[in-house]
Amino acid sequence: MEIKINMATTKQDYKDCLYIRRKVFVEEQNIHEDLEYDDKKIDAFYVIAIFNLLPIGTARYRQTKLGIKL
Repeated sequence: MEIKINMATTKQDYKDCLYIRRKVFVEEQNIHEDLEYDDKKIDAFYVIAIFNLLPIGTARYRQTKLGIKL
């Protein structure tokens, strides 16, 4: 078994990324939703990790004036 890491390219991938981010940042780390769900304000690329057909991790990156933010 292996972990597959891909760019999030489908609507389902994106939904899975948001679900994971909600669990980690909003529920576990108490980050306010307005700060976490800033996708309408920024242009970011999402990466998703899949294990046994289940999404298990995500990351996003974006370009800023200072370089790439991950």
